[in-house]
Amino acid sequence: GCNPSCSVCGPEDTVDFPDAVISVPGYEDITCGELEDSGALGQIPKDECDLLPANIDQICGCSPTPSPTPAPTPNPTEAPDVIPCDICGEGVEILNPGAFIYGLDEFSPITCAELQELGDDGEIGVDQCAALPFIIGRD
Repeated sequence: GCNPSCSVCGPEDTVDFPDAVISVPGYEDITCGELEDSGALGQIPKDECDLLPANIDQICGCSPTPSPTPAPTPNPTEAPDVIPCDICGEGVEILNPGAFIYGLDEFSPITCAELQELGDDGEIGVDQCAALPFIIGRD
């Protein structure tokens, strides 16, 4: 159409009953869904479109566009009680258990042996654990 797109129920509103038939004087009977499509395609003059919401609300059931229903939250899977961390990397032996490690925020200073104990007890986060071999393996 030559007209701007028009929401026949008004801005932010949609037709609830697209199969309901509406009689508009001077036009053939039309379903609310067809009327809504015509408006979206710009086939209804703006001045007529502005009058439609009040006139079709009762039959077409104009209502605000529903928000999408959020997907259901999955049930949490039980995390293992302890996720151990090998601070030097999986299967890599600590060569200097008495050496102090600095710069690990909440753990510093700490010996390699003490840090490994925290790792064995699952006290080190998975992301931190993955980075540790690169951090402490430098020296």
